[in-house]
Amino acid sequence: RKKLERYVGLKLYTDRVPGVSDETESARLKTRNIELQTKWFGDVTLPAYAVVTPDGKTILSMHLGLEQKDGEFATFLDDGWKKWQELKAQAVVPPADRDRIER
Repeated sequence: RKKLERYVGLKLYTDRVPGVSDETESARLKTRNIELQTKWFGDVTLPAYAVVTPDGKTILSMHLGLEQKDGEFATFLDDGWKKWQELKAQAVVPPADRDRIER
């Protein structure tokens, strides 16, 4: 849980979109979400997890399916965090923006 506190959690609904009563809009969003999942993972496995940059353009780490071995998911989170720290170190980001991006 402590590792997850570093991240902003988002859900990408690919089976149904809750809270959308308009069936046409719900179907459109579901299709869009499936396309995004396929683009990111090349797969539609559920569950699928990704650590991405704030702009959503770069996947830093991913994990498909359930944890098979103890610690796999924690390693996935650590890998994503490490890559994010490396990107930040390379970028010229004003300190005020860097603090806002970090949780």
